[in-house]
Amino acid sequence: MVIATPRILDLLWIAINFYYPLIIVPLAAGFLYFRTNSVSFLFSVSFAIIGVFIGAKLQGKLDVLSTVFGITGSAIGLFGAHRLQQIFGVLNNVARQEKIDLAQWYKEQAVTLKVSTEQVPTELRRLAREKQKSLNPRGLTKKVATCRYISTSF
Repeated sequence: MVIATPRILDLLWIAINFYYPLIIVPLAAGFLYFRTNSVSFLFSVSFAIIGVFIGAKLQGKLDVLSTVFGITGSAIGLFGAHRLQQIFGVLNNVARQEKIDLAQWYKEQAVTLKVSTEQVPTELRRLAREKQKSLNPRGLTKKVATCRYISTSF
């Protein structure tokens, strides 16, 4: 068992070295409501893998240093590609396309709800209020109702 332990730990370090750099930075950016596109994510993945290999080459094995280099490369790739796209005006088209998609969604909802297009936001707000009332039948504060809903759903 003692002889096999270093090999298992080596496999674990390989998994950690490629998992953390690929997931941590985009996930943390997403939690902070950082909105970008798939091109920035692909740059993030590319720079993370390059960073892991550079760290492994400097240290001679996959260890903490290669993980740190990978996470740093992932951050540089994600935010650098996002900034370059902002400079060249690529992301401005993304926001415009999102507005077009939202307008198309409103039209589809109008057909589904059988109301005019101008009434869709009002109708959706009404449906959201009804859903909130069903989740909060006793008129409790939003925080208390959410806590009770979460505790009863498990």
